[in-house]
Amino acid sequence: RAWRQWLFSFYVQDDIKATKSLTLNLGLRYEPVAVMTETHGRVQNLRDLLRDAEMTLGDPMYRNPSLRNVALRFGFSWDPLGRGKTAIRGGFGLFFDPYLSHQTSPAHISSAPFAFVGPIRNPAFPRHPLPTSFPNSSQEVLIGAFNAENPYSMQYTLNVQRELSPDLLLMIGYAGSRGVNLIRGGNVNIPIPQIVNGRKFFPEGAPRRNPNWGDIDLKRGDGNSWYNALLLSAQKRFSRGSQFQVAYTFSRTIDEGSGIIAADLTTSVTDPQDPDDRKNDRGLAAFHVKHNLVFNYTFDLPFRRQQAGLAEKIFGGWQVNGITAIRSGMPFTVGVRADRARALFR
Repeated sequence: RAWRQWLFSFYVQDDIKATKSLTLNLGLRYEPVAVMTETHGRVQNLRDLLRDAEMTLGDPMYRNPSLRNVALRFGFSWDPLGRGKTAIRGGFGLFFDPYLSHQTSPAHISSAPFAFVGPIRNPAFPRHPLPTSFPNSSQEVLIGAFNAENPYSMQYTLNVQRELSPDLLLMIGYAGSRGVNLIRGGNVNIPIPQIVNGRKFFPEGAPRRNPNWGDIDLKRGDGNSWYNALLLSAQKRFSRGSQFQVAYTFSRTIDEGSGIIAADLTTSVTDPQDPDDRKNDRGLAAFHVKHNLVFNYTFDLPFRRQQAGLAEKIFGGWQVNGITAIRSGMPFTVGVRADRARALFR
């Protein structure tokens, strides 16, 4: 395939000194991305997942979700006492993940009519030749959502800094982010479920949502994530032969799937328990770290001031420096190879 795509970015930003003690940081970014095309017109997609019996050929591959990608930026710095010793800082930003080819083109490569993928259950294989095509009802297709949603995140922070002495600075703050329309995959052409004793049941042999096709791995933007963190730090500027910085983060990261494919994170389970109810997969992210402590330091060795002449040249000026990081481990995700929703590719 010969994919083509254009990306445009426009932005404006300014820092405004509103008052002697208040500074505002304002910005606006617009980043539209053209719909991906193919030089030879080899573009296909299922536009109606539940009804289409054939691939729709030709442009557009999907409806462009990026035309509304207007991203706001806002920040401020305020000295409430006007003495230069206390600062309150905060900010908010809207960040769009550009809808680029790496999110869409892989999902369109292994699909009819330009590629045929399906199960071979002939016990005489390999004595019989490989099939050159499969009936649609056995076709396994990988596609991107035609009514695409653009992934984005909202990021925000607020902190207070206080200078206790000319060389000691303390900070306490909060940082958070909210991910929306995150790209995930998984089979959506599962058997039509039944309700048994108040619970959803996926019977074997039940008709699929779209009986015209086999498994449909759909890359779509329906994922969510949440991050919230308490931030603490202290900084001692270099004085009297020493300096140090220490920062501690207490955080919680939650999502509904930590990767598009299993190779993204080895501890991530990407196949949903129920494609219709993604909240069942909500939990600690595969990369969640609850505690994170980092500090660095510099100390002049004391004997440097006790030398003279040649001894001073040899032993003087020595320091001890170090960087130390201590953090809690990431969650261990147990993957059960049970296919409750019959959503795994067969």
